[in-house]
Amino acid sequence: MTKTTARAGTFAGVRRFFDHAADTIAFTKGAMDIYHTPDHIFRERGTTRDQAMRDYISRF
Repeated sequence: MTKTTARAGTFAGVRRFFDHAADTIAFTKGAMDIYHTPDHIFRERGTTRDQAMRDYISRF
C-alpha cells in the first residue's frame, strides 16, 4: 500500500462524513427557503406550502 493510498483510506470516512454533512446543510437550506416563502407566492403558483415541501422531499 502506498502512502497516498493509505492516506486516502484513512480519511475516506472523514470525507464521507463531510460530504453527507454538506448534503444535509443543502437540504435544510432548501427547506428553509420554502418555509420562508410568503403564502401569496404559493397561491400565485397554484399550490400550497405543504405540497411544495412534499415535492421537495420527494426529490431526495
